[in-house]
Amino acid sequence: MLLLSGCGQLTEIKDQLLDDHSEQLYIDAELGFSVKHPLDWERIKPPQEVTAAPTNRVGWRIADPEGQVQQLAEVQIHSFPAVSQADPSNLLRDFLAEAELTAGEEFSHPVGQARRLRIDGAEMSQVIIALVGQKRHFIFALSCPPSHLEKFLPRFHETVKSLVEISSATRPGS
Repeated sequence: MLLLSGCGQLTEIKDQLLDDHSEQLYIDAELGFSVKHPLDWERIKPPQEVTAAPTNRVGWRIADPEGQVQQLAEVQIHSFPAVSQADPSNLLRDFLAEAELTAGEEFSHPVGQARRLRIDGAEMSQVIIALVGQKRHFIFALSCPPSHLEKFLPRFHETVKSLVEISSATRPGS
């Protein structure tokens, strides 16, 4: 008989994975968060020449289930060190480099205040969510053709809702 003891969080994580086979738990200690995402999201690896420098984001490619195109959508999560006096509107403004940002809707998330903004273009639509956490701030971005946005929104929102802040390792520039 083998007895294991330790962090109860490991048991929770194991139970989450066993309960729902359609999701995968992604943990990034350096960026200070964990999220659950659909199994069919393929992690985007940064180019080799960039990997030596720290990056503040992680991304997934969502393939077309019908095989018509190689990549139908992309999801990115950007993580930044928390700064005092931050709010979701300022995060969105900085991320988008917009002088004034009055659009979007605010909502509450277990981690903190958030603001959602939808940008519709002729060939690409985006939903961008800024989230002010206690330890870090986050930008979630979904990009896909307008005709497929409604299809991907529920899974994107579930991924955003699953965000948990974790203690991050000290990294250069953080």
